[in-house]
Amino acid sequence: MEGSNISTKKKEEIVHYPEGIISVLKELGYVKLLATSKAASCLKELGELCSVEDDIRDALSTAIGISVTGCRTAVFCKDHELEKALDILYSMAIAGVRGSLLICVIRTHRRMADPRIITEATWIPLLEPLSLDSVIDYIRAGTELSEVIETPFMISLPYMRFRTIKKAPINGIKVPPIFSKHWEIRYRWIPN
Repeated sequence: MEGSNISTKKKEEIVHYPEGIISVLKELGYVKLLATSKAASCLKELGELCSVEDDIRDALSTAIGISVTGCRTAVFCKDHELEKALDILYSMAIAGVRGSLLICVIRTHRRMADPRIITEATWIPLLEPLSLDSVIDYIRAGTELSEVIETPFMISLPYMRFRTIKKAPINGIKVPPIFSKHWEIRYRWIPN
């Protein structure tokens, strides 16, 4: 019974991952949530819950206009779209923001579209959560840091996690714990 409660809890966190991010952003008082059309095409939830802009330049221009007035705003985009808006990103870092501005970058793991390269060129800080559980904590921290430092923040969200999460079974799989020998971790029990 205890194992089934754990799987149910993880199921809720994992299956509703994009919606969970948006609900936390709304809970934090974000006035406007924007998504580019490319980000909304790969994640249908973003298209339903955010305002969709055709181009990254339009989304970032709208976001900087809102955040200069002291309001919180967020932009969802893909990593390869950032190359088109280097001048806007650099201007954002120099001019600053009054409210919080988060740029949530969905990583597609293209070699030339690494957000870390963009952040070096534009001086915008990048937060990279290491696990799904820490994404919400990084969003909260990025919100506070963006307001205190008065600069936009980027948060890297791997697209592969979104895809694997959507295919998670709804009821979970009942598997008894087994004993497995591992090359690095010796003599371990694998729970269900």
